Amino acid sequence: MVDRLIDIVRDRPALVFWMCGEGGDVLYRHLRTINMILIPATSQIDRGKSYEQNPLSQEVDHAQHSGDERVLFRHADANVMAQVMPSLSYANMSRVLGPADQILYSADADWSEKPMSIRRANDMPLPNAAPLKLSSEEVVRIENYRRLAARRRRVFYLQDTCPVETEGAIPQSLK
Repeated sequence: MVDRLIDIVRDRPALVFWMCGEGGDVLYRHLRTINMILIPATSQIDRGKSYEQNPLSQEVDHAQHSGDERVLFRHADANVMAQVMPSLSYANMSRVLGPADQILYSADADWSEKPMSIRRANDMPLPNAAPLKLSSEEVVRIENYRRLAARRRRVFYLQDTCPVETEGAIPQSLK
C-alpha cells in the first residue's frame, strides 16, 4: 500500500508516512510529545536569522538552566527527517518512533536520492517518556548532512548555470 502512495505522489517530494499499529490517536499523542526537543545549548548550529525568532516570546524555558536549548522538531518534514534520523543513536531513534512500527519518508533530492525507511527493530530499546534530547555528537552529524546538501546544491547550480565551464569537471572539484 505504501508503494502505491509513493507512486501517486512521486513528483511531490518531502513526504512523511508514519505507520502505527496502535492507531491514529496513539500516534497523534506521541507526535505531540516530540514537537519540541532538547539540544545542547552550546551546539554550533544555524539557528536561523534574527528576524525569524519571536521577539514577543516571554516563555521561560527551564531547559535553558540545564545547558540545553528547546527547539522545534519538524517531524512532518521529510527533509528534516532525512538529516535527523540517520544521525540518531539507537535509543533516540526508538524515542522518535515511539509507538510507530515504521516511518517512511521521501525527501528532496538534496537530502536523499531515494525514499528512506526506519523500522522498529526487535532489539531496539523501548522508548522512554522523557523529552527527546540530542547529544552533541548527533547534532554534529545533522550539521554534516546539512553541509553535504549545501555542497550538492552548489554543484547542481554550477552544472546548470555554467554547463560549458563544468563539462568534464570532476564533481569533487566543484564542491
